[in-house]
Amino acid sequence: VGCKSGEAPVPETPAASAIAETETERTEPAASADPEHATEPDNEVEHLDYIELTTGGADSNTELPMLVVIHGYGDSPEGISGLYRGLQVPVRLIMPRGPLPHPRGGHSWYDISSADYAAQVEASTDRVAELVEALADTRPTSTTMVSGFSQGGILSYELAAHHDGLFDVAFPIAGKLPNSEG
Repeated sequence: VGCKSGEAPVPETPAASAIAETETERTEPAASADPEHATEPDNEVEHLDYIELTTGGADSNTELPMLVVIHGYGDSPEGISGLYRGLQVPVRLIMPRGPLPHPRGGHSWYDISSADYAAQVEASTDRVAELVEALADTRPTSTTMVSGFSQGGILSYELAAHHDGLFDVAFPIAGKLPNSEG
């Protein structure tokens, strides 16, 4: 549904001793894969913050698969990034932050009690698509994938269904396509 056709290449797994991670908050590729030299410049595309994490000992300036991971209701990029630390596969993780603060901490992508929930999902989906397009233009990328949990799963479905060709692979978790009736 909406993803690019064909098979996505599977990156080779490096030896465990070659694992290195670089976490940055940026709009330009990191100058070094060394976390001690990573900087944290402004990282907003249309005011959508994100965390970028390069795993598997990969140099962030090389061509890598890009996996966009969208957090769920009340979570954050920091909350989900722990799931990927120590990943031995070279990949560029992009973890955007939902635009709405959650009352108990974290963020959300739309107001779950709003009558215009579908419109809010569409607006958040468009913002994530703009971010991914901008990053794909500035990062050497071999394959573009999207995943998300709960609200992030809903956005993942929307991205695959309504942003044709932007992603090679989509794997939403615990989400659904919203309808205009909410």
